[in-house]
Amino acid sequence: NVTSSHVYRELKVLEARGLVEAGAPGPRDRRPYALTPAGRAAFAAWIVQEPGPEQIRVPLLVTLWFGRHVPRATLAAILEHQRVEHAGRLAAYRALMDSGEITDPDMRAVVEFGIAYEDAFVAWLARLPHDRDI
Repeated sequence: NVTSSHVYRELKVLEARGLVEAGAPGPRDRRPYALTPAGRAAFAAWIVQEPGPEQIRVPLLVTLWFGRHVPRATLAAILEHQRVEHAGRLAAYRALMDSGEITDPDMRAVVEFGIAYEDAFVAWLARLPHDRDI
């Protein structure tokens, strides 16, 4: 999870490197940032590089790995919360796809990946045994 303080700290680093420039402060001291020509060039060089390996980060897997140490009712509540969260994301991705807003084929591919991921996650959650003895 990224906090706004982390984002602004990174923006300050990018600003110091001349890749972005801060605009005038707005409401609640928020500052808009814009790419500089050097920032656009850095982005253009970065985006065409081969992506690195994926890094799976699913905190629920740690909870399940040590699930025998979690009270059954607590684990069931955690799994239900995850089911609701992932079903909501799946619905949001499907709504985005159905909205017609995403016309770029590469962007559609990203949303399609989100749909496939969330669909698989929801199906996986449904297959977990929820009543095991702990």
